[in-house]
Amino acid sequence: MDTIGAINLYYEIEDNNSHVVKTSTNVINVESVTNQGWYVLKQTIDGNTDVDGFYVSSETGDYNIITQKLGNTLLGSPKSFAFSNSYKYKPYADSSFYNTTSALMIFSENDALAYNVTNATPLIQLQDMFFLEPEEANQSIKTAMLNSSKVFVSMENGAYTMNGGNPAFFPVVEGDYSVDKCITCGSYGNTLAFDNKNKSFIMFGTAGYNTSDTIGYFKDEFSQFNNGLEISVNNMNGEAIFLENTQRGSGWNAKTYAYSLFKEDDSVDELILYGLDYDVFVEGLYYYYPNANDYTNYILVEAGNYSPINFMKRLSNTQYPSLISANFYTMHKNNNILYFANGNQIGMYNIDDQSYNESFISDIPSEEEITFIKYVKTSYSDTDEEFSGLVVATYLASSDTYKVYNYQLSGLSQVTKEAKVKTGQGKVEKVMYISPTSYSWSSDLFIYN
Repeated sequence: MDTIGAINLYYEIEDNNSHVVKTSTNVINVESVTNQGWYVLKQTIDGNTDVDGFYVSSETGDYNIITQKLGNTLLGSPKSFAFSNSYKYKPYADSSFYNTTSALMIFSENDALAYNVTNATPLIQLQDMFFLEPEEANQSIKTAMLNSSKVFVSMENGAYTMNGGNPAFFPVVEGDYSVDKCITCGSYGNTLAFDNKNKSFIMFGTAGYNTSDTIGYFKDEFSQFNNGLEISVNNMNGEAIFLENTQRGSGWNAKTYAYSLFKEDDSVDELILYGLDYDVFVEGLYYYYPNANDYTNYILVEAGNYSPINFMKRLSNTQYPSLISANFYTMHKNNNILYFANGNQIGMYNIDDQSYNESFISDIPSEEEITFIKYVKTSYSDTDEEFSGLVVATYLASSDTYKVYNYQLSGLSQVTKEAKVKTGQGKVEKVMYISPTSYSWSSDLFIYN
């Protein structure tokens, strides 16, 4: 059945003897299993890209989806994928772009695929994803993510954005910069990134619904919101190796904050942990009311007017050896806790009270290599899985197989491994949970992307 959604069934029954006709109408709702569950982005044995699916209403995995649909993998190693609930597409080759659907945007180093998760069909590949196609020599993809309903992708020649409800990426964001992997965002507003070419934190801001983003820079100015710190984010002496968002508070009162791990050029045994206040310095406009009851008296902070850093802590190898030498990091999304993977263990560092546990999770077999960790929450609706915790992917080289573990977190220190483990062929780059209700700014999907 190709139709998804409400379907009217009309019955007409005629008695063979009396020829009396009876009619009846029923409505059935057809739902897709593929638009709710886990997707695993992986590298195949030959170094290319494929995707597996593990759906809420299915007991078995849906393996090698790209190969199933296209007859081949995506060329190049996996880079990222992002979920767009309002991807505009042509339902037929000769029609106009008037339909929108939920789509998984899958990116490899040299190709991409928009995959309709509502009816499990491929839509378009990389060459058809742009209003103005990039120069072929510069099509190498570095990373991608979802920013609210916008899809952001960084390529060799610059960044591209696709707003929700659009069928393609706008022309490249002009500027002299290079964004390799460190990007993050809030519920709406600008994209925060680290420019590896100029060793600076920068931002990409919306210039209009139907046009490319523009690049923005932070002045070497400081305010009362910098908490006494005067740290320039321009031409810095080193590089960011990690940048990710978190939230303070919940619901409409939630505030987005970001943490970055920074390695100075001349340092071999130390990292700097920077805190960047997204809502105050990056999002767009921030109104601060000294008196909560007086809305006529306020301070307006515009994005870029000040350095976004208002927290800093140096982390030494002596104090935090496993954190400094870790391979992967992720942030708790409701608390200021940094998790890190080192060897076959997951450690944690509480930024607020500075408590440190390098073996927070220590039950992963020694022969398995950790390739991905992320804090994820899945409970968008009553039909979603009830999960809030760490997703950890491992790889066993001898058999070219992966496992994906879910560790449920309760409070700040209790952790329980779920019994069900996802398994498959290949090496995991990223794991994402999607749901038909996890869309746009009204949900928290952007923060678990």
